[in-house]
Amino acid sequence: MIKLIAPLNYPKINLKNIKTKSLGWIRPDNTINFQTTEAAQTYAKNRVIQALKLPFPFERGIIINKNRVLKEFNGNFNFIEIPKSTAETLTASADFIHGHPNHSKFGTTPVSLQDYLVLITNKFNRMIAYNQKGEFSMLEKKAESKLMHYLPNKLRNIIDFSTRIGVSAIAIEKYSNMWKQLFPTELQKNIPPLINVTINNELITNRKLVAEGKKLLKDASLVDKIRTIETEFIKNGQAAKAIDKFWHEQAENLGVKYCTNFRNLR
Repeated sequence: MIKLIAPLNYPKINLKNIKTKSLGWIRPDNTINFQTTEAAQTYAKNRVIQALKLPFPFERGIIINKNRVLKEFNGNFNFIEIPKSTAETLTASADFIHGHPNHSKFGTTPVSLQDYLVLITNKFNRMIAYNQKGEFSMLEKKAESKLMHYLPNKLRNIIDFSTRIGVSAIAIEKYSNMWKQLFPTELQKNIPPLINVTINNELITNRKLVAEGKKLLKDASLVDKIRTIETEFIKNGQAAKAIDKFWHEQAENLGVKYCTNFRNLR
């Protein structure tokens, strides 16, 4: 059965208000086809913002490939988990659009390290995070070198895989070094291990730091102290500005382009 669907920014359905170009239809496989990429993007944007405005906001994520909505996921306040089966079949060259709930009156943070890792390891084209106001922050993969197109597919895949693993590991190291600067000097050495241990991918994390992180997690007092400090600089906007600065400085080196119109970062 095919069902028509319209963007979600109309408080009441009024046929006079609906633009035919914005209509989409639900296919038997539960994907949604829109007539244009812009209409699909608008639908996804409104959908994730809707989740951010609920009494108990959460991250909602939507995978889009051009004018087709492929999959939708509901996470919790802090993250969304993409099933491995989906990551292996739907993400290539697609956009992942999701929401970041407000942490305080300051607002929320731009795209995170985890967002970057999902973008790179799952071959997404763009990672877009919206806040409750409809402002965005985005990471977009840089175009592949033209020389790669002349290589045999097998060699091309090997190079692509190695590059994605390598650049992800570098990103974790650089991000960890940035993040630890937000903490008091006596706690800074603990931050890279705790970041590495939270990333569930042995190919891109530092094994030594993961082992250290596992030991640190057993020290409840230390972990609580770090989380309390972290919560404070997330709420006061210090974290958001540090993350924004990180992407402005490192995005090109990490194979992506970064842009945002979050007004709380100005």
